[in-house]
Amino acid sequence: MVRAIMKEHFGIDAEVLKNSQQIELALRLLAVLREEALREKAETGAPSYRDAAQKARREQKRRQRLVSLLREHRGNVSEVARVMEKARNQIVRWMRRYEIDPDAFRGV
Repeated sequence: MVRAIMKEHFGIDAEVLKNSQQIELALRLLAVLREEALREKAETGAPSYRDAAQKARREQKRRQRLVSLLREHRGNVSEVARVMEKARNQIVRWMRRYEIDPDAFRGV
């Protein structure tokens, strides 16, 4: 689990950590960051590190589904909205957020 966190959030491949001192330092860094996140959440009510990671995964899944449906429906935004049971305007907002151009799917 530590290796996954290191890789995903810090871009550090645990395999390149050569010695136990580097590993220990990395673990301390993770502990400090976790404590700071928990303290900040308690003080401000801000989302925790875990909440942010979950949100990022949801966003990624939504983008993947949107791209898949746009491909399936050849860029027809109205059809995608019907399938997702969302307003067409919401689909357009998501496409802007994820920088997706529906025209790229119309010739596929």
